Amino acid sequence: MCIMCAFTPPHSHAATPRARRTAPGEFTITFCCLDPGAPSRSCAFTLLTDAGPGGAYALSACEPPLQAAPQLLAALNAAPHKGLARFVAGMRAAFRRECTPAALCDAPAVVRA
Repeated sequence: MCIMCAFTPPHSHAATPRARRTAPGEFTITFCCLDPGAPSRSCAFTLLTDAGPGGAYALSACEPPLQAAPQLLAALNAAPHKGLARFVAGMRAAFRRECTPAALCDAPAVVRA
């Protein structure tokens, strides 16, 4: 059980993203409780803002790596002002889909763009 689950009502924060600014123009989004079999395991990605021409977003890290990440990032960059919430929700869904069963999240992995 993650520390948040221990002190909050059941499912009050489950799969809610936690965003943390890690550097100027860089945010790490972390999800916990995505896998009921291993609720303490977390999945995360680091999103760079203004990473390219026209203020494009980029993904600098994704742990564990997701096959769906490039498609989701392309959709975000196609509609940056409307697509951020959809991107985060899509990443959460991809983590759920690609990282369960829990064994798939065991190996630490970072994808560098």
